[in-house]
Amino acid sequence: MRFIRLFLPFVFFIHFAVAQHRFDPVARSAGGVWIREGGDPWCVLGSAPLLASVSSISAGLAHFPSPWGVAELAGSAAVIAVPAGPGVLGASVTHSAFELYAETDLGVAYGAAVGALVYGVTARYRYLRIERYGSTGFASVDASVVITTGEWFRWGLRITDLNRPVIGNTGERVREAASVAAALSLPDAPQLLLEAERDGLGFFTSRVGIVHAVGELLTARFGMSGSFTRIHCGLEVMPGGMGFGYGVVVHPELGWSHSLWLVIALSTGSER
Repeated sequence: MRFIRLFLPFVFFIHFAVAQHRFDPVARSAGGVWIREGGDPWCVLGSAPLLASVSSISAGLAHFPSPWGVAELAGSAAVIAVPAGPGVLGASVTHSAFELYAETDLGVAYGAAVGALVYGVTARYRYLRIERYGSTGFASVDASVVITTGEWFRWGLRITDLNRPVIGNTGERVREAASVAAALSLPDAPQLLLEAERDGLGFFTSRVGIVHAVGELLTARFGMSGSFTRIHCGLEVMPGGMGFGYGVVVHPELGWSHSLWLVIALSTGSER
């Protein structure tokens, strides 16, 4: 019991750090706003409706070395998106672990469009292991919609942990979180992204992002989150059917967190 009392505060710190350690490197580079340009397989991690804009089979790998300067929190992610019928099916796996703590998340998502409405559903299974304390797994469901209003404006609603899963045998439920996001894409101007969220603990936070594409080769992203206390930025180069990216998040107290990612188009598809 003494070990548990000493270790649990450390676990809470890990959960706090991982909450900022978003596994979608593209959204993460622009403040973490889940509505964005889309068209890439990373949408499976938090932007399921935007999977509908993926036009070919594509896959991605990402690594997050030493988030906030803590090597034990390093994590990785792998995603794939496959056009399937009227929509696009995606799958993901994320993993972060060291000798005392491990967290693995498996996800399947589907996104499709019906006129101006785009919808997405995600099913996830999360497995947690704490050394000398135990392990548990639980399944959750996320749902989201995006509506296009006019030619340059999109907005959407996302609810995560919609089913309020129970954690192990504790009887404690994961509370759902809800967010509203919008994207303004004026001609010949950077895309502006905004989000307001109420998290599972009942706290409200805001995020803002800016995306500027230079042709089809280079995309720069910038953003702020945590009520504008964290700074995000990233750069992605896309020669041909591949994309290489680097991003960083600067936290006022925890320091720096980096991300590296690769995207590969595995086949050429028609525009959706």
